[in-house]
This record gives sequence, structure tokens and C-alpha cells, in this order.
Amino acid sequence: MQLNKTLLGGLALVGVAAAETHTISAGKTGLVFSPDNTVAAVGDTVVFDFGSGHDVSQGPFDSPCNPSTGGIYSGLVGSTKNKFVVTINDTNPIWFYCSVSSHCQSGMVGVINPPNGKTIDDYRSRAQNANTVKPSAVGGGVLTDKVDSTSGSSVSSQSSSGSAGPSSSTPATAAGSTSGTGTGAATGTATGTAKPSGAASGLFQQDTMLNAVAGLVAAGWAGFL
Repeated sequence: MQLNKTLLGGLALVGVAAAETHTISAGKTGLVFSPDNTVAAVGDTVVFDFGSGHDVSQGPFDSPCNPSTGGIYSGLVGSTKNKFVVTINDTNPIWFYCSVSSHCQSGMVGVINPPNGKTIDDYRSRAQNANTVKPSAVGGGVLTDKVDSTSGSSVSSQSSSGSAGPSSSTPATAAGSTSGTGTGAATGTATGTAKPSGAASGLFQQDTMLNAVAGLVAAGWAGFL
């Protein structure tokens, strides 16, 4: 029983470490979502990064340009708070479109986790002759102007930091003090570990989490034996 709990805890930590953030450009280079086909796992985050004057709405494959009940909808996005952050809770397909004017009929559509036998090209073709319906209520995500680049979570627009940047390296610190004798030899010893910076910090954190998992699994086997 102890071993099973340890393994489950370890697997949960691995799942957290493996979560990814997927960014979809929305209307920044014309009437398109780019990419228009995204594969995302449970726990991943999808960030719709908007140009002004667009939205994103979820709708069924068989009714292009029409909203799904309880589906995602960002509302019309302006020049501020132009990121709509969605957390993936399952791997069911999410077909989506822009409900502004005739943008959907013009091909501004996309899909997350397309199923076998149905493609974004099929959906786009069906949309050409559809009538666009705008959802009645915003939901399914968070509209913000900042996103934490490491976790994909939204950051309050009141934050004083304009963007998430690489963390600076922290040097090791010395414990103790230098001797007052004529030799001037240091009596203290260096403690602490330099923290990795920039892109290396992500790898450092994943290594640390995987080492923790290995320790938990080893502890579980020791208890079991």
C-alpha cells in the first residue's frame, strides 16, 4: 500500500513537470488562427494571443460558426488584455472560430485535438456557407494581458512587471568571516548552490522534480521490502 501511494505521488509530480503551454496567434497576420491545428494534453495550457478586433468561440464540427453550449468564448478582444488562457481538462476535440463579422466564413477557424477522420480543412470548407452565431456569454478561460512564460498561468494586469524575464543567477554566499590575524586567511566556508538562470532554470527544475520522484519511489520500495 505504501509503495502504491509513493508511485502515485511520483507520477503526479511527473505530470506537473511535463505540462506545456501552446500559443495560438489569433488574427495577428490576417483572418487566421496560427497554428490552426494543435495537439494538447490534459493539464496543458492554450493561450490565444489576439490582434485587436477578434474573438474565439468553440463550436461543434457539424455546425461551423455556431457556438457549443458551455463552450469557450473570449468575447471581443481589444488592444489590452489580449490573451485568452484556456486550461485543457480532457482530450476531446475543440473546434473553434472567430464570430466577428464574416471572419469564420473567411477561414478564421481552428481545432485543438482533432479526432481521426475529421480535419480542419473539412471544418473550414463547411464554414464557407454557414451563418455565424455569436455566443451569449464569455466563459471557459481567462482574458488577461500577461501570461507567466514558465507556467502558462495568467498574471494580474495590476502586476508591476511588464513581462516574465529570465531569472538572474544567484552566487554562492560565504558563511563565517575572515580572520583578523596577519595571515588574513578566511575562516568561513562557502555555502549554498548557484542557481541556474534563463532557459537553464526550466531544466534545473525538471531535474529536481524527477530526482524527487526517484527518491519517493526508492523510499517506497525500501518500505515495501
